[in-house]
Amino acid sequence: MNFLIFILIFIISLNIVFSIDINSTINIGLSNNIELKHLSNSILLQKLKVANKNLKLIPDLSLSMNYSKTIGSYYDNNIANLEANYVIYDGNLKYYQIEYENLIYKNLILSYEIKKKEIEYNIKTLFYEALLGKIILEMREKNLQQAILEKKEASEKFKEGLIDKLSYYAAEQFFLLSEKNLLSANIEYKQKLDILKNYINYYEFNLLEGEIKEENNFDLYTNDIRVLNIELQKELASLNYKIGIAANDFNVSFYSKGSLISTNIITGFYSGNIELGIRIYLPLYDWITANISSSYNKQLLIYPYYSIDSMNISGNFQFFNENNNLLNKKESYITYENLILQYNNQIKQIESEIESYKNKLLELEFSIYLSSNSIELNKLNYDKIKILYDNGEKTAKELLDTRISIIDAEINYIRSILNYNNFVWKINSLKN
Repeated sequence: MNFLIFILIFIISLNIVFSIDINSTINIGLSNNIELKHLSNSILLQKLKVANKNLKLIPDLSLSMNYSKTIGSYYDNNIANLEANYVIYDGNLKYYQIEYENLIYKNLILSYEIKKKEIEYNIKTLFYEALLGKIILEMREKNLQQAILEKKEASEKFKEGLIDKLSYYAAEQFFLLSEKNLLSANIEYKQKLDILKNYINYYEFNLLEGEIKEENNFDLYTNDIRVLNIELQKELASLNYKIGIAANDFNVSFYSKGSLISTNIITGFYSGNIELGIRIYLPLYDWITANISSSYNKQLLIYPYYSIDSMNISGNFQFFNENNNLLNKKESYITYENLILQYNNQIKQIESEIESYKNKLLELEFSIYLSSNSIELNKLNYDKIKILYDNGEKTAKELLDTRISIIDAEINYIRSILNYNNFVWKINSLKN
């Protein structure tokens, strides 16, 4: 037991570094994301709604039973009621409603994919932004190590009288600047790392694995997921319009009712009732609606036997009803037309945006090219200034400035690659 405690203390004392790569980061971020979990639950709930909506195709049935007994007498009543309702014609309203729920289900699945791609993109940008911070930190550390060596060398040469005081101060200034830049880089890296940890809701790592290199895996012309989403919205709008038309059109429904009553008075007798009927909803004009029903009823006394047959036709007319059928249909159509115009305009904007991607990519590629050349130019300039400095024609500060310019150019080069990659990842996040 003491040995295990010793091992545990030893491991903790090592200050173990836990690293993570981009694929692990994405997987953890997706599994911990609350929005994706909510969407996943919404998909499951909508799937249940679709199954429930399919029940509309089955006739409505209800069965009720009742038993009663009068105390102190021979009466013993049993009553059973059965009722069924079914819509014969409703302008396909049921089917439109079922299809609408199915499209909502598909829309939720697509929304899940869109959100997933968005989160993947965000994780990538945050991961590589933090990785850039790590690379800059490593560059600053190397720079400080070089500055320490140069400061030590300058101090020795100054004591021996080989360089003047200004050259010694230049080395001192380079050391102080390198120290300051390292401190700033360390703070910035930790801040970026914390932002990444908070976004993926995972904190058990303190080092990133990977490299920043130019990304070339993209396609401008595959299906844009935003267009697919808009096309699905157009289908929903079309179905909504059809539902609005069907809901304000005529419909016919069938119903039946049946009951059986048994009453025991020593010998006992039975009676029953059967009713069959049709209901019709008919919008005659935009300001008149009619509800017409027709039914056949048969009452039976089984013991002793006799029966009564009856038929009934009734009508209910409503004038100047607030629920104006023609107005409702027109409203459904105008809403549909407006939505289609809006969606088509959005598709044109997306297509125009896709065309602009080519120019943007060329611009970012050219920025990488310029940044790469800038490194070489600054190195050549440093060599030139160094010769002039050794000949006494340039000051120590001018030489220091050229060295700083090389470091800045190297950082800008990596930044230009990351900017290019961010745009490529953005394009990929919009593809199906």
